[in-house]
Amino acid sequence: MTNLQLSDDGKRLYGGDLCPDGIYAWDAVGLATTRPDGLLWTTWCNGGMQGKLEVGGRFYFGSHGGDRGRGGFCWVSPSNRTSVVASRAMAFSTGSGELEDWAPFFDSPMGVWAYAVVPQGLLVGGDFTVAGDRSSPHQGLALFRGTP
Repeated sequence: MTNLQLSDDGKRLYGGDLCPDGIYAWDAVGLATTRPDGLLWTTWCNGGMQGKLEVGGRFYFGSHGGDRGRGGFCWVSPSNRTSVVASRAMAFSTGSGELEDWAPFFDSPMGVWAYAVVPQGLLVGGDFTVAGDRSSPHQGLALFRGTP
């Protein structure tokens, strides 16, 4: 485990590795929920945990991953369905680990390195020149208005 982040309310602990990555969410209060090790959910991604932020019931994750030949970026468990998304940034539900409907386009293989919440929305920083859609130029910093 090379990256850890405690949620603002102190109830969840998120962790990830460099590459390839498993992203983990634990019960940080008692470390005993449905499993003795306190694990709440896990995702498997092809890329290291770079940017990370928990806000508004979402855990935002930034990476430089690829698809491991499986046609997508992240695989979520222990859900009843397999979620696959191809993006350098995504958001997971803090409670279930399910992928949220937020996975904007970034043009660089190095991807998203940082997140910050500002009154206007969510700032995303990283190694990219295009973000959001394929016609929106941004040089390493993009604002997603109204998010989170």
